[in-house]
Amino acid sequence: MWVFWGGGSALADGNSFNIPHVNDHFDKVKQGPPPTKETPDTSTSQEEKEHGSGNWFTKAWNWTKETVSIAWNKTKEFCSESWDWICKVCGQITKVVVDGLSSAWNWIKDNIVTIGLTVGIIVLAIAAVLLIVFGSEFVLGALVISGETLGEGILAGIVISGLFSWLSGNDFFGTEMLSDMFFGGLSGGIGGAIGSWVSSSVAGSGFVSWLGSRISLLREAFPKILGGAAGGGAGQSLFDWFKTGKVNLRNTFVATVFGGFFALTGWSISNHTGPILSKINEIPIPKLEVGVLDASGMKIPTIGFGKITVGDTEFGAWLQKFASKGEGKGTGKPTKFKFDFAKARKEGIKRIEDEFGGVNENVANSKAILNPRDIRFMQSTVSNKTGDYTVLNNAKTFSQDPSKIFELPPIRVWQDGKGNIWTLDHRRLAAARLAGIKEIPVQWVSKDEVYKDAWKFTTKVDGKSVVLKIGDGSTQVIK
Repeated sequence: MWVFWGGGSALADGNSFNIPHVNDHFDKVKQGPPPTKETPDTSTSQEEKEHGSGNWFTKAWNWTKETVSIAWNKTKEFCSESWDWICKVCGQITKVVVDGLSSAWNWIKDNIVTIGLTVGIIVLAIAAVLLIVFGSEFVLGALVISGETLGEGILAGIVISGLFSWLSGNDFFGTEMLSDMFFGGLSGGIGGAIGSWVSSSVAGSGFVSWLGSRISLLREAFPKILGGAAGGGAGQSLFDWFKTGKVNLRNTFVATVFGGFFALTGWSISNHTGPILSKINEIPIPKLEVGVLDASGMKIPTIGFGKITVGDTEFGAWLQKFASKGEGKGTGKPTKFKFDFAKARKEGIKRIEDEFGGVNENVANSKAILNPRDIRFMQSTVSNKTGDYTVLNNAKTFSQDPSKIFELPPIRVWQDGKGNIWTLDHRRLAAARLAGIKEIPVQWVSKDEVYKDAWKFTTKVDGKSVVLKIGDGSTQVIK
């Protein structure tokens, strides 16, 4: 049996106990070493040594390095994120641009014909306007082409062909209509040039002279009709050939007839506009005049009614601009002087002979002194400035000292078959009229010299007045 008690042990085996031996002599027990007193550890750890916790400067330095390091890392992260954002945005922009350009290119490829025709029409229209505004003559061997006629033919071809194409059922400014307008402009310009050449070629022919001797109107009308017919037929033939590769004789015949008819109509209108405007400018208008009459040393106001004509007014001056050069005809547009002196001279000579009985050579090659108001103007307009001098300044000088006019060369004058006196030097006569002087030295000239300057004969009011072009659109009628 085992018995456990407390911290000791007792062994029992049968009827006896084994009790362990206990040393009760406490004083003989060997003493161990006394306990030691703990002291605080004041040694510096390796980590503190590395961080220098014992030095405030070192701590500040370490803090600065750590702060800069953190800031640098954040900066790198920000820059990296920003760069990624920029790349993303640029990628989106590039995609939009590429997609847009791709779409535009596809649109261009799909509409290349329409774009080409539109650009061609614009170029033709601009060229036509320039030819009309600055037109002169182009000489190709024996062929003389009027730039103005060429430009008008181009514009007419564009407008008429486009109108007929639209009325035929084609889409408004669709491909087919644009095609008709482009080829109409080309054929119209060429047709106009051919018509101009035909008209000028037959104008002086013996057949036209013979025809004019039988029917006077046909002397000028027939070349116009023939030129219009030739231009219309040629233009239509070229248009059909451009469009279909062959000439439609029926269309050509119809265009020839209409071309001649339109030319006759235009000539008839222009031939009568000038005389009508001249008659309008000669209509008298009552004018109230207030003056002072010196009677018996007293100033007595007087009121009277004088007479002026429409041509003496600003309206008359404006109206006169719508009359064409030569033969008193009007075109319905402002006069545009070109450098075709030969044609203008021919027209001037015809007017002098037909309307005023030619030149009286009995008074040629002599000098005289005349009243400026007895001398007529050949030109319809004169410019105020020429070189360093102006008409207005000369008029002021002459009004202050009338003798100054005699220090200048005499003005050249001539007399027509009806006894009217005309000048070849318009600015000095205009200045003398404005100054109100009564005498001016003149030199009578020969018929040859008059006909040499006959291109100046553009007056629409029988030379009774002239329009002074001052500049900036301002004018003054000198009567």
